[in-house]
Amino acid sequence: MVDQSVKGKVTIEKKGEVLTDYKDGKFIYEERGLAHAKFGIYAKSDILDPSHDGIVLYKQGELIETLETTEGGKITSHELPLGDYECKELEAPYGYVLNSEVKTFSLSYKGQSVDIVYEDIGITNERQKIVVEVSKKDEETKKYLSGGAEISLFANRDIYNYDGDVIVEAGTLLETIVSRQDGKVSFQSDLPLDLTPEYAIMPLSELNDELVGDTNSLYVVKETKQPDGYLLKNVHYYVDGKYTTEKQDTLIFTYDFLNQVTKTQINKVDSETLENIIGAKLQVIDKESHKVIDEWVSEKEGHLVQGLIVGRTYILHEVEAPFGYILAADTEFIIPESREIQSITFMNVKAPVITLGDEPKVNIPQKDIPTEDQTIIFSYLIMGGIGACAILFILFKKED
Repeated sequence: MVDQSVKGKVTIEKKGEVLTDYKDGKFIYEERGLAHAKFGIYAKSDILDPSHDGIVLYKQGELIETLETTEGGKITSHELPLGDYECKELEAPYGYVLNSEVKTFSLSYKGQSVDIVYEDIGITNERQKIVVEVSKKDEETKKYLSGGAEISLFANRDIYNYDGDVIVEAGTLLETIVSRQDGKVSFQSDLPLDLTPEYAIMPLSELNDELVGDTNSLYVVKETKQPDGYLLKNVHYYVDGKYTTEKQDTLIFTYDFLNQVTKTQINKVDSETLENIIGAKLQVIDKESHKVIDEWVSEKEGHLVQGLIVGRTYILHEVEAPFGYILAADTEFIIPESREIQSITFMNVKAPVITLGDEPKVNIPQKDIPTEDQTIIFSYLIMGGIGACAILFILFKKED
C-alpha cells in the first residue's frame, strides 16, 4: 500500500458594500459577497515535494494559481501541496478599490486521518467614493463670496441599485448646501457610482443654460439661490459617476460658480436739458428694512451702485436738492435679473423766479408782506408810546 500525500485547499471570500436602497435622503448600502475579484496564490517560500527528496515544486514568489470569485463572492483553489503561501488581489471587482494587503496562510499536516487541509481567507474591498466640492466666487475679483448661496445636487438620470432596480428617479433633489466665505464646501451625500444598465440610458431634454461636462452623467450640480447682491449663475455642472480604475479610491469633482454683482447706474439730471447735475445729496434706501444702503452727492458722471439684491424694492431719496432746483419726490425701483447695467434717471425741476426790471428776484410768499391793517395798528402803537413818554417827562418836571 502506497501512502498518499496530504494536500490542502484555500477558500477566498470577497466582500464589499453594495447599493440597495435610498431612504430619507440617504443611500443605503449593505455588505455582500462580490464576484469577479481575481487573486493570485504565490509560494511564500520554496514548496518542497512531500516525499522529502529535496525536489522544489514551487520556488519562492512563484505564481501557482489564479482564482476569480463567483456570484456568491467565494472561490476555492485546486489541491495544493502543504506549505506556506501568499494570496494577492490581482484585480478588484467593478466599482471597487484594489486591496493591496497580502494575506498569508499555511497548509499544515493535521494528522494521518486528514487527507485535505482547508484554510479560509476573507478579503474586503472599499467602494470607490465620489466627492463633489463647490465654491462661490466674484466673477471679476475671483474672491470667495460670503454665505447665502445655495448649490443643489440632482439626479440627472434614474439611479439603479446593485440588483438593477430604480431607487431614485431623474430630477430628484439629493442635497442642497450653502456656500461659505472661507472657501470650498462639499456635499455630504455618500454617492454611489453609476450602475445604470446600457439599455436604460435616458434621453435628455435640451437646456438653454451653460452646460459643462457630459450631459449623460448620473448627477448634475446647479445654483438654486444666488448670494445677495449677485445674479444667478445659470450653469449646469455634470458629474460623471462612472468607475475609473481600481487604484483610485475617490473621484473628486471641483466646480467654481462665478457670480456677477448687480450694477445700477443712477443719473441726477435737469428735467429740461437731461444733462447730469451736481450737488444733490442722494440716498438708496431698502423699502422693507428702511436701511440706507448707499448715499452720495451727485456728480457729472453719475453714480454706480453695486450689490443691490435681485427682486428687492429700493427707494431713491433726495435729501438735499441741487442749488436752484426743487426737491425731487422719492422714486421706487426693483433690481431685475439681468446682466445688463440698470440705468435710473432721477430728474430735478428748477425753482421758479420772478423778474423785476433787469434784476431777477425770487418770488416772496404773500405771508411775508405786511398788510394795510397791520401798518395802521403799528402806527397807533408808536404814537401811544410817544405820548406816554411825554406825560412821564412833565410829571418829573413838576416834582423838581
